[in-house]
Amino acid sequence: MEENMTINSFQGEHEFLSNEYPCRIYMGGYTFGSVEHALHASKTLSVDERMEVRGCTSIEEVRKLSEKLTLRHDWDQVRNESLRRFLSQKFFGNEDLKKKLLATGEVPITGETENEQLLGSMLMEIRNNLRKNN
Repeated sequence: MEENMTINSFQGEHEFLSNEYPCRIYMGGYTFGSVEHALHASKTLSVDERMEVRGCTSIEEVRKLSEKLTLRHDWDQVRNESLRRFLSQKFFGNEDLKKKLLATGEVPITGETENEQLLGSMLMEIRNNLRKNN
């Protein structure tokens, strides 16, 4: 990677960094198809609603269904920790994705929106933790 480079998009060669990228995420004894699926499912405490999210075949379907979920009372308090936990699973649990994240070296991972900036910050934290555990 180039020394002055910044990753500020989760598309193209960096699509694997996106929450939408297909991977296995485990929550509550079930497997979800991406971080995005698991994150939206964790918005509710209803097992039935979580299973509906789990069955979605597209991210658009996940987001549309998410608008109708019974939002858990503590969502604002647990949202970021849930995202961190799912991202850790994604990269610690998948050797190919782990190698790709580590291959980004020390390049800053940012984004254009507040959510993308949070994601970038968490990804850099996970990258550092991966390095320590290798």
